[in-house]
Amino acid sequence: QITIAHGLPGTEIHCTVTDISSPPTVPQAQYTVNPVIAELPLNSALEKLYKVEYHTEGTGYTPSLPTTKYYKVLKCYDVTFNANGGAFSGGLPQYTVRVPHGTVASVPSGTNEPSKTGYHIAGWYTEAACTTPWNFAMQITEDKQLYAKWTANTYIVSFNGNGDTGGA
Repeated sequence: QITIAHGLPGTEIHCTVTDISSPPTVPQAQYTVNPVIAELPLNSALEKLYKVEYHTEGTGYTPSLPTTKYYKVLKCYDVTFNANGGAFSGGLPQYTVRVPHGTVASVPSGTNEPSKTGYHIAGWYTEAACTTPWNFAMQITEDKQLYAKWTANTYIVSFNGNGDTGGA
């Protein structure tokens, strides 16, 4: 959806929205209002290209020259990262990003990386049991839920006898 508005009272916006995808599936729409609120639907397509042409006119001033803009609309999917016992920033149990069809999701990092006290993240998996790892080179073609796998931190503890060599 796009909005085209003009702030002067009495202004009309004359706008034509045309689907120029190949093949076009959305009929041309025309608007004469202020503001123009135009839908740019995908319908069943994964991507659409729209041409939007508009100009303004009103009482007491010269109409504007036509403006042409192009909009590419992409199908997007939600990729939800579940902290699976850990937490994201603010204590949230999950974090969702929108990813365009056919692109890849990025591994959460920095402030978007979950944490769990005493553990480090050991990868992202397609189910909560963490048996099938997610390949971040895979293109996203549907909504996905990915789960963090946690591995306990290991520590080395050493004893300093402060000169003692053993005994009681």
